[in-house]
Amino acid sequence: MPPDFCQIFNFLNFFCKKSDIESVVIQPNMFLKKLDNIYRQSTTIQLYLWVTNKNKCWNARKLKKQEGILIANDSYSNKLRDFTPYLNNWTELKKELR
Repeated sequence: MPPDFCQIFNFLNFFCKKSDIESVVIQPNMFLKKLDNIYRQSTTIQLYLWVTNKNKCWNARKLKKQEGILIANDSYSNKLRDFTPYLNNWTELKKELR
């Protein structure tokens, strides 16, 4: 493993169901960019990542109730809050390890 491995990817592991562990695998620069677009003025960042039955992953922190319902119904759309491309994204990590 290269010494700067932690600078390549961030891992966010979380449970969706008792038996499922999901991971968001994302490069730090992209992670910071996504967070900066939502939490510009914040000194503390809390993420509530929701994964739907159709494997869409959203940062649901500070959303209105109606937006949460849209996520649950797979009708929500917001590029800034969409973490779906990074959900269990082991391909990019494997490329870096070669």
